[in-house]
Amino acid sequence: MAVTINEAFLKDRPLSYSRLKEFRKSPKHYIASFDKPKVDSDQMLIGSAVDCLLIDGEEEFSKQFTPYVKFEKRSNDAKAEWQAMVEKARTENKRLITNDLIVIAQECVKAVKEYPEAQPYLKMRKKHPTLRWTDKETKLPCIGKPDWDCLLDNQLCIVDLKTSGNADPDQFTRDAWTWEYFLQVGAYLDAYKYSEFQFPMFVFLVVETDDIHNVSINFVENKYAEFCREEWLGTLKAYKYCMDKNLWNAGYEFRLMDTATYFALRKPGYGKPLFGSWSE
Repeated sequence: MAVTINEAFLKDRPLSYSRLKEFRKSPKHYIASFDKPKVDSDQMLIGSAVDCLLIDGEEEFSKQFTPYVKFEKRSNDAKAEWQAMVEKARTENKRLITNDLIVIAQECVKAVKEYPEAQPYLKMRKKHPTLRWTDKETKLPCIGKPDWDCLLDNQLCIVDLKTSGNADPDQFTRDAWTWEYFLQVGAYLDAYKYSEFQFPMFVFLVVETDDIHNVSINFVENKYAEFCREEWLGTLKAYKYCMDKNLWNAGYEFRLMDTATYFALRKPGYGKPLFGSWSE
């Protein structure tokens, strides 16, 4: 797919945080993302199933997913059967999901609904609102679709539902950084500012997919939220710079912004010496 990035292209494909995560790797990653086939991993399927079941209910789930019993696909007959299932699901615009994964998703939903501290956040005001806005400085069109929002003591709050193998708040803090969820926070906060003239709070509601199904509520504090917005806006500025200079063939070196010809490899803050100060 040959891609020409200009105003006409962005009019039909406004910028989302998920697509900009590819750009943050490099402009080449962003261009390649339009040809990248979408492959559903088990974790992605569970996350989507939990999202649909909790927010939209069983009826909507049956419209979006086709359950099946997992089977070996080694023989020619099994491969043909699987291909027929894939084609049928594609025709019906549905996603295939095994019964085993559905059970996990249902247990996750049950855990969230029964978690006492989650109850105020489950009083959904708007479900999957589609928000469109234009960034004031770069004039770039943007789009966002939060899971839902709610009112907490008359204060608007965006809620994003995450499934994880480990919902421990300490682990989720690390995961949120690794997966750049801060970009999502910045995008949605900006979306409400421009499209709804609101300044909401932001909460990640995380549920574990293992047998325990622990739940944690992770509130984005004001200082972190400001960082999230700055990183989102900075990413938009970098995108605009790339578009104006037509640098879509650039790789990782784009992130250097002509300040150096290499990346410095440094000891990370969490790196601890093992034998550096050892002596007999």
